[in-house]
Amino acid sequence: MAFFKRTEKEYKKKNYLMTQTEWDFFGCLCKVLSPHGYVVQPHVPLVSVIEKLKFFAQYKEELHDIVDFCIFDDDYHPLLLIEVDEQECGMFGKKKNMEKIGKIALAADIPLVTLWENYGANETYIRERLKTYLQINVPAK
Repeated sequence: MAFFKRTEKEYKKKNYLMTQTEWDFFGCLCKVLSPHGYVVQPHVPLVSVIEKLKFFAQYKEELHDIVDFCIFDDDYHPLLLIEVDEQECGMFGKKKNMEKIGKIALAADIPLVTLWENYGANETYIRERLKTYLQINVPAK
């Protein structure tokens, strides 16, 4: 019996931490929120900011899911979760999982906001979407 050594790689390092869309939103979020003392952290596992209180909690596996961004105050208290809806993803499973993540966030009293890719990563849009949840000055028009 001959054993064949696999020559093709099974893993490779990604070129970047975020997709181009996530990078664009990250830059805009930092520009809008940093002057107000908020910290924007990309790719945060829910388990890092949400604690399971019951052993048999309904959604335990989902606590290992990662949200696109978490907004913290300057002492790193989690204030807000953000997901960017990237239209090109087209993942049915992601939408279903986002519903579960939304339920977990609601139960943990941390808002989950979706930013829509088709509106673009622009300051006005982001300020309008986040002003309900965070103390940010909206510039006069």
